[in-house]
Amino acid sequence: MMTWPQLQSLVPPLGRTPDFHACLAAFPALEFAKTTPQSPTYHASTP
Repeated sequence: MMTWPQLQSLVPPLGRTPDFHACLAAFPALEFAKTTPQSPTYHASTP
């Protein structure tokens, strides 16, 4: 089980990009987001 300090370590300082590899290692289920279809109704880019 992940501890609070481990979870906090995944949150980058303001203005920095998250370490996506570390996030995927911590939450392997996020890999499914790469291949999950998304509805344009809810996930469309704004013009």
